Amino acid sequence: MCGLLFGHVIFEALSLGISVLISDRTPWTNLVNSGAYAAIPLNKPDQYIVFIQNLYTMSNSEFTTLRAYASNVFNEYMTSNNPIDCYLELFE
Repeated sequence: MCGLLFGHVIFEALSLGISVLISDRTPWTNLVNSGAYAAIPLNKPDQYIVFIQNLYTMSNSEFTTLRAYASNVFNEYMTSNNPIDCYLELFE
């Protein structure tokens, strides 16, 4: 699971409770798709448009729920991994 730390921008966004829109070709795919639909295949550009339109039309309550999910993804990752060990592994 340490390999996920290569996506620093994704990791930082999740830490701030910001939902991410990524392709399904990153190691983050399973984490973000376990409760949201933000990891989309590159060959389905219409799904990116739908995702962005849904964000635009979301109620405050739905948006708050999406942000809470992003925070939970980050918190679960942090409690199940030791970031220092992961960085040491990354730079070996």
